[in-house]
Amino acid sequence: MTSISIPNNNADWAALTSTMRDSLPSTYNVYHTPRPGIIYRSLDHTLVLDSATEKDIEKLCSEAQFHRFASVCVRPKHVRQAVRSLEKAQEVAIDCVVGHPDGKQDTESKEDEARIALEQGATEIDMVVNFSLLKQARYSEVYADVLEVRKIAVDAKLKVTLETPVLTRDEIVAGCIIASLAGADFVKTCTGTREPYPSTETVSLMRATVDAIGKGTKVKASGDFKTAEEIIQMMKAGADRVASSSSADILEELNSEELHEQGASHSMY
Repeated sequence: MTSISIPNNNADWAALTSTMRDSLPSTYNVYHTPRPGIIYRSLDHTLVLDSATEKDIEKLCSEAQFHRFASVCVRPKHVRQAVRSLEKAQEVAIDCVVGHPDGKQDTESKEDEARIALEQGATEIDMVVNFSLLKQARYSEVYADVLEVRKIAVDAKLKVTLETPVLTRDEIVAGCIIASLAGADFVKTCTGTREPYPSTETVSLMRATVDAIGKGTKVKASGDFKTAEEIIQMMKAGADRVASSSSADILEELNSEELHEQGASHSMY
């Protein structure tokens, strides 16, 4: 695929978004039903409530270690505790939210948040873009915001949250392009604090867009997912990671006969 140059101004970003939108397929891929073991390793076990206590975080980490989830996702003030709790579970990443939940902080504040989280032991950064700027088509500023945090998180995975419930289809495409060209490892649907929660169509659109960019960016789905079937549908739509605060409860469904058989004869891709 021809390499895509970084646009120089908002008009160029808009033109790229228009071109990309028009080139996307009219129907999306449906990926194979993932095996239960793959689902476990694709879950970000999440607790980002400001009211979360040390006991809550300890429980979160204990569940993540036991089930070998992909990560725990916590607020900056809980990173140190998560690192201590998961000291013997190196396969579980420590994911810290930055700019949560509205992304309106200035870039320097996000850089500071990310830097401190990484110094404390976080291995993944989950930043929220300033989606107000995205809605105003101030694409160059959104790109700079993501890029500067990417520079801080050079040795960590970077997830970029778009907040899809408040965005149009074109704004979602633009956000995916910006995040991917800025070097994001994942582009994420939303913080889970606003409705409506993302549909499979939204996830499919994001997956098709980042695949078209060709930089290797993946998709993370987030929302009020409480059932195994919801998780499976998000992954079949193209999500590589799924955030849930109910990950441990979902395991009961994954261990049921029907879902186990459903996944046993399929591979992820």
